[in-house]
Amino acid sequence: MKKTRALLAAALIIGSSAAVAHAQDYSFPTKPLVEIEVAPTPTLTFGSSQFFPVISFFSVTLPDVETKWNLETATGDTLSVSSAFTPVSGERFLINASITHNDHLFLVWGTDNTPRPVRMWITGPMDVGHVNFASGSASLDSGAKTILRAVAQQAKDAELTSVYLVGRADSVGSVASNLSLSEKRVRAVYDYLVAEMTRIGITDMDVTTEFMGDYENTNSGGKSNPDDRRVDITLYPNM
Repeated sequence: MKKTRALLAAALIIGSSAAVAHAQDYSFPTKPLVEIEVAPTPTLTFGSSQFFPVISFFSVTLPDVETKWNLETATGDTLSVSSAFTPVSGERFLINASITHNDHLFLVWGTDNTPRPVRMWITGPMDVGHVNFASGSASLDSGAKTILRAVAQQAKDAELTSVYLVGRADSVGSVASNLSLSEKRVRAVYDYLVAEMTRIGITDMDVTTEFMGDYENTNSGGKSNPDDRRVDITLYPNM
């Protein structure tokens, strides 16, 4: 009995090793994936206020990088992609279109016209930027309003219609006054953003606010940091 089990174990090991070796030699693309994430650099900057767009990358492990392939929508439209770096198997391609986590995309490769479904992956809540304020102020300037209009459009395009807003203040003033000021700032952002989202036709928005005063301020040597006078903006899917 022991000898039989030993022979069976050896056969399983040999069989699994052969399977692994075979799995590394596919003749067709594997691991097609779209990753939705925040761009590493802002596209809008006004003073300290910034907006980072949501972008999408496509990656796939190719058996032959010379063979042509297309990334297509459920209706058969081909999406334009740009190579993010030197072509290698498993590289990432920037998708030159607005992609949502609800989209159904397919890989069509070589002479095989069979669409292969692509897995969609959203990399968590999207920290798309922040708007800043003058010292002691809760008024939105023109740059902040431009940022918020871009946020509203991004929420619509990417179908990320849940919004989390956090108001903050620098260390100038008392704890109580800074808490009140951060509340006024987040309320100003909330009012403008909700109005803009409504104007462009978003009906399923869910906007949550929080205000933290000067908690987590980044002053150094007793000197306040103007960048702390802000409201942070995060987008995520409305579940």
